[in-house]
Amino acid sequence: MSQKILLLEFQKVFGNSFAKELLFEFEKSKSTYWLGDITKGLLHAARFSEICIACLKKVSEPSINIDLNKIKFGKFYNDLQKLLSKIFFFFIFYFFNSIFINNSTFC
Repeated sequence: MSQKILLLEFQKVFGNSFAKELLFEFEKSKSTYWLGDITKGLLHAARFSEICIACLKKVSEPSINIDLNKIKFGKFYNDLQKLLSKIFFFFIFYFFNSIFINNSTFC
């Protein structure tokens, strides 16, 4: 998939600034890795990780405004972890409920 197509798809979901910054940091981390510049590669990879978690936060809470220069990585990570645990428990409940209902109809 070309970078232009990825940019358009990311813009639909995350918005223009998030999409551009996400792809920019990805390309920078990739190029610095291949050039052997480990320090810059780690910096760009860390920034890419920050933007990724900000994108996930944006998808989970579309009304929230996130400043790309002040990403609260720890807070976003904890919020998303809580959200995922709620989703996980919901699916476990649904799974066991469906097993109970299916098994009770055959008794």
